[in-house]
Amino acid sequence: MGFEKAPTIRDPSLTNLVAIVLGSFVGLFLGEPAGKLEIVGTIWVTLLQMTVLPYVLFSVIAAVGKLSLENAKQLAKIGGGLVVGSWIPCLALVSVTPLAFPEWQSATFFSTAMLQNPAELDLVSLYFTSNPFHAMAYGIVPAVVLFALAVGTAIIGIEGKESLFDVLDIVTRALTSVAGVIGRFTPIGLFAIIASASGTMSSEEISRLQVYFILYINASIALIFWILPALLSSLTPIPYRSLFYTTGNALMTGFSTGSLLIIIPMMTEGCKKILRDNDLGGEDSDSAVDVLIPVALNVPLAGKLVTLIFMPFAAWFVGTPMELSQYPSFLLAGVASYFGSVNAAVPFLLDMLRIPADMFELFLVTFGVVSSRVSTLLTALNMMVIGILGACLLTGRLQIPTKRVVTYCAVSLVAIVSVTGVSRAIFSWTFTTEYEKDQLVSEMRIAGAPTPSTVLARPDDGWDWDLTAHHETPDIDAIRARGRVRVGFVPRNMPYAYENRFGELVGLDIELIHALATALEVEITFVPLSWQELGAALHSGFVDLTAAGLPMSILNSHDMQLSRPYLDTTLALIVKDHLRDRFRTLGDLRETRGVRIAVIANHFFREPFERFFPNVEVREIASTPEYFEERSGEFDALLFGAEPGSTWTLLYPNFSVVVPRPATTKMPIAFGLHPDNDELRAFTDSWIELASGMGVIKRAYRHWFMGEKAREPEPRWSIIKDVLHWTDG
Repeated sequence: MGFEKAPTIRDPSLTNLVAIVLGSFVGLFLGEPAGKLEIVGTIWVTLLQMTVLPYVLFSVIAAVGKLSLENAKQLAKIGGGLVVGSWIPCLALVSVTPLAFPEWQSATFFSTAMLQNPAELDLVSLYFTSNPFHAMAYGIVPAVVLFALAVGTAIIGIEGKESLFDVLDIVTRALTSVAGVIGRFTPIGLFAIIASASGTMSSEEISRLQVYFILYINASIALIFWILPALLSSLTPIPYRSLFYTTGNALMTGFSTGSLLIIIPMMTEGCKKILRDNDLGGEDSDSAVDVLIPVALNVPLAGKLVTLIFMPFAAWFVGTPMELSQYPSFLLAGVASYFGSVNAAVPFLLDMLRIPADMFELFLVTFGVVSSRVSTLLTALNMMVIGILGACLLTGRLQIPTKRVVTYCAVSLVAIVSVTGVSRAIFSWTFTTEYEKDQLVSEMRIAGAPTPSTVLARPDDGWDWDLTAHHETPDIDAIRARGRVRVGFVPRNMPYAYENRFGELVGLDIELIHALATALEVEITFVPLSWQELGAALHSGFVDLTAAGLPMSILNSHDMQLSRPYLDTTLALIVKDHLRDRFRTLGDLRETRGVRIAVIANHFFREPFERFFPNVEVREIASTPEYFEERSGEFDALLFGAEPGSTWTLLYPNFSVVVPRPATTKMPIAFGLHPDNDELRAFTDSWIELASGMGVIKRAYRHWFMGEKAREPEPRWSIIKDVLHWTDG
C-alpha cells in the first residue's frame, strides 16, 4: 500500500523574490536603458486592474446574499462594531506617522497645477451613484462597494436565490481565473518595474523611499506585537502569548505565501482551540467563528489600512505634503475604497489627492518588496481577534475590566506615539538629502547658440551713464549700421535676467533678446539699470529696448512704449511656508487685518490691490532680493507673478507661491521701447508674433519658468558603463 502524494501549494514568494532581485541587478547593470522596460510593467499593471472592480461587485453581492437574515443582523451589530473598532488604531497610526517625515527643503519650478482650483470631495458622488456602470467605468470604488452591499442585502430575503449564486460563483471563478492567468506574469511585471525603477531612480529618490519602508514596518510592529494581541488579552482571560502560540503556523503560512484564502481553515480552527483552551468554547462560539472570519475577509482590516501611510508619503515624496484639512476626507475615502482591491483603491486615492499617477508603480514596488507579506500577517491577526472577540460577545463571555482597559489604552497611545518618535530618530541618523535646487537655477544657460554680446559693468569709463542726456533714436537701419542693439536689463531679476555661476547673463528675456538680435542681424550690448532708471533710459535713447519682464500698465507706458505682450504671468503672493494657509482664498485675505504686503516700486497692481483689500497694508521695496534677504521679517507676503516667483522659491525654499482662490488675475509681459521708435516697435511686434508661431517663446517659457531641460541629466551610474566600461552613456 503506497502513500498518496500530498497536494502542494505553489508558493510564488520565491519566484517573485527572484524577480525582484534580478530586476534590481538588471537595473543596476544597464542603468538608464533599463527604463525602456517600464512599458512592460505598465501593461502588467493595466491588466491586473482589469478584473478588479467586476470581481468586487460580484463577490460582495454573493458574500452578503448567502447570509441568513439572523446572521446578517448579528454581523452588522457585533462584527461591524469590532471591525470599526479595529480601524481606530490603524487610522491613528496613518494620521500620526507623517509627523515623522524628515525635514527636507523642497521647492519646484512653476506648474500649471498651481492655477487649478483643487477639486472638492463630493461625498454624495463618491458613495452614491445612479449609474453603477458609470462608477465602475471611472473606478469610483466606494460607490461600487455600496451598490454591491445594497444588492447583496436585498437578495437575503429573496426565495430561489441559490440559482443566482451559481451564476455569481461562475462569474467570480471566471474573473479569478483571468486574474490568475495575469498573476502568472507577476514575476515578469515585478521584474520590469523593479529594473526600470532601479535603473532610472536617483540616489535622492532611493533615500526618500526608505522613509516609507521604515514607517510601515514600525507601524506594523506596533500592531502585531501590542495593539491587536493586547486588546484580546485585555477583554478576555486569554493570555497574551496564546494567540501567537496556537495560531503561529497559520500566521507564518500567510506571511510566507501572501495568501489569506488558504489559511482561513487554519485560522478558524486555531481560534476555536484558543476558546476551548480557555473554557470559552462551545457550539455557539464555534458557529460565530465560522461566520465572522470568512466574512471579515471582505472588509478592510489592519493589513490593508496601514498601507494608507503610502498616500501622505507619496505626497511628501513629490514635494507637495498633504495638508491637515485633507486627512478627514482622505481617511474616509481610504477606508471605503479599501473594501475593494488595493490595486483599484490606490490609483483612485492618488487621483483624489492630486498625486502623480505614476506613484502607483512605486507603490507596487514597495508592496511587492515588503507590504504584501506583512499585510497578510496583519490582516490574519486582525481577523482572528475579531473572530474570538465576536464569539465571546455572542456567548456573553466578554469581560470589560476597567483597570486593564485603561492600561491598554494608555500603553497603546504610547505605542502609537513611539512609532513616530522611533521613526524620526532613525531618519535623523539615516536620511541625508542636501538641497540642490538653488544650484540648478544658478547653472541654467541660454539654449542654442547665443548672439555675440557684451555686458557692461557699472560704472564704466567707456560709457556715458548720464541718463538725462539726449541720445539718438535710431531706426532699424541705423541699429544695423551701428551693428549693436542696446538693451537695458535689471540685474538679479530672475528668471528674466540674472548672472549664472559661470558669469553669463541668462534668463527668459535675455534668451528672447538673443533671438531678436539674430533676426536684426546685430550684436547686443546689455546695460545694467535699476527699476527706477528703465523709463528714463528709454526716453532719452540711452537704450533701445529693455529686457526686464515688464508688466503692461499705464504707469509703464508714461515713460516708454510697450511691445505687444509675449507672455502672461499670474498674480500671486510669495509667503513663508508656514503662512501658506492664511492666503489660500481671496476671502481670507480680505477679512484678515494687519497683513503687510510688499510690492516692487511702481508696481502697476498696487492701487487696485489696495482698493480690493482695504485691510491690507501695502509698502514698496526697491527690488525682489530686498524682500528675501533684508526685509522678509517686515512683511507677510510679496505681490509677484506666480511663474517667476516659483524660480525665486528655488533659491529660498522656505518661501512658497500662493495663488489665492478662486480668481486668477493675469499680467501681460512686454518689452519696453523708446516712446517714438515706432519702427523698432513694429519690428519687435512682428518678431514676437513669428516667434510665438514657431514655438520659440513657448520653449523659453517652459525652460525658464517650468524648468524643462534646466540641467542636462547626469547619466545614471551602471555596471555596464562605470565598471565594465562597455559603453560611454
